[in-house]
Amino acid sequence: MGSSTGTDPRVGKEDSAFSENEEQGSGIAERQDRQAEAASGAEKPQQEDAVSSSPKWKRFATDDRHVAFWWWCEFDDDSFMEDVPGGWHKFEDPHSKKAYWWLSAEKWFWEQSGRADKM
Repeated sequence: MGSSTGTDPRVGKEDSAFSENEEQGSGIAERQDRQAEAASGAEKPQQEDAVSSSPKWKRFATDDRHVAFWWWCEFDDDSFMEDVPGGWHKFEDPHSKKAYWWLSAEKWFWEQSGRADKM
């Protein structure tokens, strides 16, 4: 998972360039709801996203100048810092010239959308 810098990056603000079509909020409440459901044993039917069924990654600024960023996956709670990405690598698709983050064939996403769907 992500690296620790001594400050919890979850207190940062979501990068505005990636929240144009997102609801207000950070998604942390959604994760807390899932954790509460798991603890209570209650299960909710999974709702299919009209746009995609791939996990959604969200980008958060971790500083006031918006130069340091943290990525978080709402599906499995995975995360990483861009400046210390661990096993994650950033690439550019040679055809579309769009950036994507890659960890494995099963775990990657387009930087622009936060999803692994074709662009």
